[in-house]
Amino acid sequence: MPAPTPDRRRGSRSVHRTGGDRLGEGPRRDVLTSWHAVADEGDAAGDIAAVIGRRLGLTTASLPQEDFGPLGPVFATDRPASSSHTRTALGWTPTHPGLLAELENIQP
Repeated sequence: MPAPTPDRRRGSRSVHRTGGDRLGEGPRRDVLTSWHAVADEGDAAGDIAAVIGRRLGLTTASLPQEDFGPLGPVFATDRPASSSHTRTALGWTPTHPGLLAELENIQP
């Protein structure tokens, strides 16, 4: 399976680092569909940052998008992935922990 990067010709994909192989060839048959092989439903960027900050012993805070220069709109447009379409269309179910759970349990 190709790397899970957005590509207008193939559709957009979000995939758990070890779970994408379970989708098989199914997603490639429909180039206009986005497939998301993630256990979590809609992790917000702020929630991800909060877990990382807590694990590293850092304080996190919400900042206005202007503070990020040209990348500000990217961070302001929180586009969480959902696998509900992938689950329904392909009969896929996640077998790995979600992103937030993995971040909480990473061992150095």
